[in-house]
Amino acid sequence: MERAHRDLCRKSSSQAVTDRGRLPRVDLAEVLRGLSSTEADAALKLTEDRTYPGGAYIFNSGDEQHGLYLVKNGLVEEFRLTEDGNKLPINRSGPGKFLAVASVEGRYCCFAEALEESVVGFLSFPRLKELCEKFPGAAMNLIGVLVRRVGETEERLQLLALSGLRSRVAGTLLGLHFTQGPRLERVTHEALARWAASSRPKVSVVLEELEKAGLIRLSRGQIEILNAAGLEEWARQAAAAE
Repeated sequence: MERAHRDLCRKSSSQAVTDRGRLPRVDLAEVLRGLSSTEADAALKLTEDRTYPGGAYIFNSGDEQHGLYLVKNGLVEEFRLTEDGNKLPINRSGPGKFLAVASVEGRYCCFAEALEESVVGFLSFPRLKELCEKFPGAAMNLIGVLVRRVGETEERLQLLALSGLRSRVAGTLLGLHFTQGPRLERVTHEALARWAASSRPKVSVVLEELEKAGLIRLSRGQIEILNAAGLEEWARQAAAAE
C-alpha cells in the first residue's frame, strides 16, 4: 500500500508538468498542481487507504456519502443499474482518479466495483476540510476537477441517450482514451457493448469497421487507439449520418 502511495505521488508529479494533450487527464495531478513534492506527499497521506480484491464493491448506490474516494492503484468501474437490471457503466477509473464526485441528497447514485485488486484512498469530509485549510491552492484545483468530472458524466449520459450506435461506440472509445490513454486494457467487446448500451454482435461489427479504417487495433481483452483525431472525425461523420 505504501509503495502504491509512492508510485502514485511520483506519477502525478511527472504528469503535472508534461504536455497534457498527449496524456490521459489525471485528477490528482491537477489537484496537486502548484504544490511542492513535500506538500503533495502530505496531502496524499490524508487519505485512509484500503485494498479491494477484484469484484469487490467500494460503495453501493444509495449508500450515504461521507467523503471522496481516490484510486491509487488498480482499476475501478462505476455503474448504474437500468430498470431491467443491466449495468450502465458511467466511468472507469485508474490511478489518480476520483470516484463518485456527485451524489443525490448526500447518497451515492451509482455503484463502484474493483475490476482487479485495487488500492483506494478515502478522503473523509473532515480530512477534506483539513486539505482545504492547509493547501488552499489545491482546494481551488479540486473544485475545478469536480466540476469537470460532473460535466463529463453528463456528456456521456447525453451521448447514450441521443446518439446512434456507431457514434456511441466511437464516443465511448474516445472517452476511455481521454481517461486511460491509447491502450485500453480489459476492454472486451462485451464490456464495450455495455458501455455503448448495445449488444456484443452489433458493437463487434462497428469495431471491425474501425479497425479496417486503421483507427484502432483489436486484440484479446484490449483495444488500442491508433488515431484519436481520426476517430473523432469518424465519430462526427457517423453522428451526421445517423
